[in-house]
Amino acid sequence: MKKILFGGTLLFLVFILSACGSGANKNANPAFWGCSEEAKICPDGSTVFRQGENCEFAACPKQDMIVVSAPVSGEIISSPLEIKGEARGSWFFEASFVVQLRDAKDNLLGQAVATASGDWMTEDFVPFSATLNFSLGTDKEGTLVFIKNNPSGLPENSAEFSLPVSFGPLSDTPLEFLDLGPEELSVPSSAPQNQAVKIYYYNALLDQDEAGNLKCSLAGLSSVNREISPSENPIEDTINLLINGGLTPAEIEAGLSTEFPLSEFTLESAELDNGLLSLTFSDPENTTVGGSCRVNVLRSQIEETAKQFPEVARVQIFPLNLFQP
Repeated sequence: MKKILFGGTLLFLVFILSACGSGANKNANPAFWGCSEEAKICPDGSTVFRQGENCEFAACPKQDMIVVSAPVSGEIISSPLEIKGEARGSWFFEASFVVQLRDAKDNLLGQAVATASGDWMTEDFVPFSATLNFSLGTDKEGTLVFIKNNPSGLPENSAEFSLPVSFGPLSDTPLEFLDLGPEELSVPSSAPQNQAVKIYYYNALLDQDEAGNLKCSLAGLSSVNREISPSENPIEDTINLLINGGLTPAEIEAGLSTEFPLSEFTLESAELDNGLLSLTFSDPENTTVGGSCRVNVLRSQIEETAKQFPEVARVQIFPLNLFQP
């Protein structure tokens, strides 16, 4: 009798373990449910397969955190771009997060702040929307980057979701075959082309601690694309472009800011010697003094804008009493 009970118990345990094992593996094995083995390419390039009783595709990585409904992956976009979707409440901070549009060379073309249209203090999905204005570059493809708002600044709390987009085909038709009238036809000039540069501004949304306080760190700097005329002193011209201000309405709407231009604050000279760039400014009204947060941001804007040039390793600002708290 005991042998019979023991044998029955053993068979029951084998059955339970078999069932559990099947349940653990059924989602990883499309064939378990008779699903086809077709794959879906996710926006980040990863692959998922059909699974479950309904043979639905598994969720793409990060799609359990954020789902973008417009635009869709690979869509041809134009400015202004209307962005819609939903994200978990933990993706937001103060009901917002940043969306950036970058070209194939990772240049920033535009930036916007996505805002929640409901209560964001939840673990559920919350609808969001944003309007992103951007300047079209020469690349045919780009990427929308949805950046999780991370006030802690800790790497383990950072996350991004990337969505490929297209700017439409660029014409490769030779000039002589274009149907242009005499008044529209122009011969390409051999004049020197403008030089593309980056100007660094400050975005407070990217530079907050867990309590929402500004950290006044390099994390808040964000670059925008500009052009300077052909010059023998591109570094000097780029710094002048920075300190003269010039944010566009779209960039301001995206959260970028700067205190430049400062009254009577000018660049006197820029000298490069063995990787050390010495910048001499004139500040007759002492506009560069102030709180440590303010002067740190202003100084960092100048230094990071200068360091985009590969020949610049270090930056020294003169007089030494400038940008002091």
